[in-house]
Amino acid sequence: MSAHSKFLCNCLCVTRSEVVNAVRKRGAETLTDIQNLTHASTGCRRCLPLVSEVLKKELEGKRVEGLQLKIDFDS
Repeated sequence: MSAHSKFLCNCLCVTRSEVVNAVRKRGAETLTDIQNLTHASTGCRRCLPLVSEVLKKELEGKRVEGLQLKIDFDS
């Protein structure tokens, strides 16, 4: 993302926070989900690597949050 741009997807004016919210609050799990919910990366597609990276990081974060520590108290 350009240091001068507040948008992740300049063609359709989609911000990073909109993509993050699509994952965290609206359940997006694939690039297609992101495209359907935010329309990011449906224009010229130059932002596809950036959108994919944000999606990947958010999904990794969701997996980490979902982990539980299991302690065996019987040993």
